[in-house]
Amino acid sequence: MKFYESISLGILAGGRGSRLNGADKAFVRHEDKFLCERILDKLQMRFAGKYISARKPDERYAAMNINPVFDKRTAFSGPLAGIEALLDACESEYLLTIPVDIKNIPVRLIEQWLDYPEAPGTQLRDSDGMQPLFALWHVNSCLSTVRQALDGQEKAVHSVLAKLNFKIIDRTDIQIGNLNTPEDFNTL
Repeated sequence: MKFYESISLGILAGGRGSRLNGADKAFVRHEDKFLCERILDKLQMRFAGKYISARKPDERYAAMNINPVFDKRTAFSGPLAGIEALLDACESEYLLTIPVDIKNIPVRLIEQWLDYPEAPGTQLRDSDGMQPLFALWHVNSCLSTVRQALDGQEKAVHSVLAKLNFKIIDRTDIQIGNLNTPEDFNTL
């Protein structure tokens, strides 16, 4: 098992779950596991730290050996606020963010990114287009830009990534997909 001492994992799971009747996506089951647990099981590598941008405290996180972090913004500011919380909590040089509702986890691609991280960061463009929540962030290069964007009421992650000039990895042979609606859980 490879150990990435300069990279932490950050799962984005603090959303409202509005298309799933308000369910906390971290604890929605798919493939007989909670969505957050599924990511942890697929990524059989050791990280410097493991964090989850969560909606609320839950004792199940401790059992999974993952640290919950919470948005620092009072109003719901979307995934960018979750990224801010994860970057702020991260004690390693890089942070890999993955949305909890990812359908297909491209493990080989992730390993390539982790073996050769680049500042300020890397993001994926798959067969569905840009995937701004699936990214590798250089913490010191990115945190202040994310904070400034949120302070300016910016909520679009893709806009921040464009400002930061993230390297785009084109992989149209990959489709990570989302598990956003009940129908998504029924199609493979």
